[in-house]
Amino acid sequence: MTPGFRLKKLGTETIPETTVHIHKKVAVPATRTVYFQSDWEDIAITAPMLTVESAPVKQPKGYKGYVFQLDLTGLATGPTMLTVRPGPKAAAAIKGPKPCSMLKVTILPEIVLPDSNSDEGLIARVLLHEVRTPEYGDYAFEEASVAMNWARNVLDNRRFRRFDLFMFKRQPSLLDVAQKHTTFKDKHGKEHTLYQFEGLGTYPNVSAAEMKNVGACVALANDDSDPRQSRYADHVNAALGVAQAAKAQPDPSPHGLYAWLTAGYITPPGGSLIKYGTHGGLDFYTIDDAAFASKPLYGARQ
Repeated sequence: MTPGFRLKKLGTETIPETTVHIHKKVAVPATRTVYFQSDWEDIAITAPMLTVESAPVKQPKGYKGYVFQLDLTGLATGPTMLTVRPGPKAAAAIKGPKPCSMLKVTILPEIVLPDSNSDEGLIARVLLHEVRTPEYGDYAFEEASVAMNWARNVLDNRRFRRFDLFMFKRQPSLLDVAQKHTTFKDKHGKEHTLYQFEGLGTYPNVSAAEMKNVGACVALANDDSDPRQSRYADHVNAALGVAQAAKAQPDPSPHGLYAWLTAGYITPPGGSLIKYGTHGGLDFYTIDDAAFASKPLYGARQ
């Protein structure tokens, strides 16, 4: 049997390129489990920057060889190497050069969001809350990336370009934009509150239930035992990149993007907003020619 590492207790699946990642959490030790299969009954392990708990795994009757469960805990961030050699008993029975197997391990910092009270923290949470996540079967990272950048365009445009079109008499803060809402009564006299960004009207005092997409994305991005981890890590890191950029990427619309709704939403926003395009599960809207040509109020600029 050729010695090797794999992710499952049984079968022949090996870890691609003999490499694994561990995200080291700030307060909780980060542990990743791998399995080592060989003809050796005992093994010797060398692993800088790691603590390794090793235990034999019972295999089905007739299975030839040994399998060990290795629980790897990262002690510091950076690259390291896990080396497994035959233990003293096994080495004594091997004539000639003693074989060894090596596994590249990269210990990464925990992926965390900026403070919720900062602009970067707010933008990151808005993007993770709104843009379609890898949970969806039709998810595409490229689509999500475009949606995140377009959403940043919307937020910046409402702050710096035509904030007068969205009930602001002065240039608003990002928090003003997130919390903005209107109250109206229907024909039965019942009062309703319409938020410009659903679920964020009381930000940063938002319940975990309202922000479940955010919490789930960050948790999975740091869960190295979950096969979806790399997709969620890419998704969260893309949101962080957009949120922490000094300014938004160039706006794709000549008139600017000013709103979004969940794709296929039954009732479009109407008024001066017209649909521009769809990405990442969101329909994005620009403003019509009349609104664009109108004289800005309250000092808003184009």
